[in-house]
Amino acid sequence: MRLLIINDNTPDQINGVVTTYNNLIKHLKSNNVNVHVIDPSYFNSVTGYLYPDLSIPLNIWKLESLVRDYNPTHIHIATEGILGFFAKMLFDKKKWNYTTSYHTRWDEFAKSAIGFKPWGLNNAISWFHSKSKAVLVTSAGMEAEVQSIGIKNTVIWTRGVDRDIFTPGPGSLSSKPTILSVGRISIEKNLEDFCRLDSSRYNLRMIGDGPQLSFLKLKYPHVRFDGALFGKELSKAYGESDVLVFTSKSDTFGIVMIESMSTGTPVAAYSVRGPLDVIDEGKTGYMNECLTAAISKCLTLDRNDVVTNSMKWCWSKTMEKFLSNLSPLK
Repeated sequence: MRLLIINDNTPDQINGVVTTYNNLIKHLKSNNVNVHVIDPSYFNSVTGYLYPDLSIPLNIWKLESLVRDYNPTHIHIATEGILGFFAKMLFDKKKWNYTTSYHTRWDEFAKSAIGFKPWGLNNAISWFHSKSKAVLVTSAGMEAEVQSIGIKNTVIWTRGVDRDIFTPGPGSLSSKPTILSVGRISIEKNLEDFCRLDSSRYNLRMIGDGPQLSFLKLKYPHVRFDGALFGKELSKAYGESDVLVFTSKSDTFGIVMIESMSTGTPVAAYSVRGPLDVIDEGKTGYMNECLTAAISKCLTLDRNDVVTNSMKWCWSKTMEKFLSNLSPLK
């Protein structure tokens, strides 16, 4: 097998898609799968307006020669960006088989980022996945949602945790609970909902980087901003917190939630897709339209029970599911 992955993200970015594919590729290589990724670093590019850390490829026609040089036997298109769309059109023209994955609730993303859902957005996303031999989605709930906009051939493909890194921690051991937010700091994550939590009741700590970081730092000086952390440092931050608050309404999963659970820190979130499929209510966290109410309930949970109930998330199973649904090129 010579597997090619097309990804509009580069591996140094901070988001759930990057975390997913970095871990997937690590496990593929450890199982002797020959895998190559084509991402925007292969092209001349400009930065995005709303997201300056994202690269927009310019000489996109170079893709065909890059694919030919690698000579893949199997192809997966990871994202619905410019590179992903161009790859889809190229492979359709050649009548090649490929698989795709669905990572973002684009209607909710658009509402958060620009204030409205563009006309024809769902039709465009459905068209993108229309020739895919298997569309990998994060959960049964997400599967039903994407099928409702015309996406077929769906397969449930969950996520995992590296338990050599994310190990149980004691919590903050403080009379004033430490409430944590982790992830990409950008407008679609609804992070102002976190920043507006009562700092007289909680120590508020935010970990991550992104285009909204400077704005939030200026507006909410009572929040501790630590930038991006990785590996054991990130695990320690989870383990020294009492509750992770997940404010996004556009994520299809939310890997930070299961990372947090693996350290014993429960998750408070809105009752939306993503949390609905990840949180075991009353076991690993709580969902409520009032985040303060969800936090209060989370503080009653036993950290050891949270860890035990998080054990189902495993990257090796994620890899096996991915491989089992690939299709030969021809």
